[in-house]
Amino acid sequence: GGAGGGAPHRARGLAGARRHQVRNHSARGGAGGGAGHSHRHDPRHGARGGGKTDAALGDFALHAAEFKERAKGLLVRRTRVALEPTIARARQIYRPAGAVWNDRRSAFTWPTGANISFRHLDNDADADLYQGHAYSRVYVEELTQFPHPGPVDKLKATLRSATGAFCGFRATCNPGGPGHNWVKARYIDSGATTPITETFVNP
Repeated sequence: GGAGGGAPHRARGLAGARRHQVRNHSARGGAGGGAGHSHRHDPRHGARGGGKTDAALGDFALHAAEFKERAKGLLVRRTRVALEPTIARARQIYRPAGAVWNDRRSAFTWPTGANISFRHLDNDADADLYQGHAYSRVYVEELTQFPHPGPVDKLKATLRSATGAFCGFRATCNPGGPGHNWVKARYIDSGATTPITETFVNP
């Protein structure tokens, strides 16, 4: 049962990575946040232990090195408990570069001023708390754990940079989960190597 007619087929359908180009028609203005702004989606799918979390954390490390104080990141999972292993791994990756963890803010900050926050996101009400925020990178861990895309889509409205940092959305997931069907329909069904362009309207 489920999308694709069984677990083996789901595993094949959610393997690999693909890019998803988006035109962001946000209701709010500001550099990088108005109509016509582009950012890239890069969902990474696959089995547990495949290095997806390291890829996301490493992506921000490279982003921070390139854009320095202009690099502002947000990484979310559905629960705080689920974030703990990701934060532990981030400590191993980020501390050699001089990043310092602030437990109260739940964020790493680099000597250059780059920073990434780790938060939980469970529903639309949680996503509404980010109204007015601005990030150059948004990461969603375990995308298929979200039963519907509403909370995740609301976060995309925060992808803007007044200082010119390149903005991007990254997600990781495993096959299955309550959101398997919508993730597969959005990112997989058209083909793993077929770029998708869509207009994003700020919800």
